[in-house]
Amino acid sequence: PVCPVQPWQAMQDAVTRNAQGRAWHPEQRITLSQAMLASTNRVARVADGHPDVVLLECNPFELAADRLAGVRAWLTVVDGRVVHRSE
Repeated sequence: PVCPVQPWQAMQDAVTRNAQGRAWHPEQRITLSQAMLASTNRVARVADGHPDVVLLECNPFELAADRLAGVRAWLTVVDGRVVHRSE
């Protein structure tokens, strides 16, 4: 990798089409729902056969688009195993 993985920064950029103060083509903005589906391989809910889950500190749908980059995970489960837990 050439830069840190920051999925919520990518979500904010996709929704606002604005990164580091530079406006990109605003006509290419997508909704938060579309951005989340794109980043989760179109899995929209917890279901059998999808053992990966992320518990967030807040509901991103209740945030202003320009605050999405600050969303943090409290718990991350991959293949049914806890791989990250916030203190």
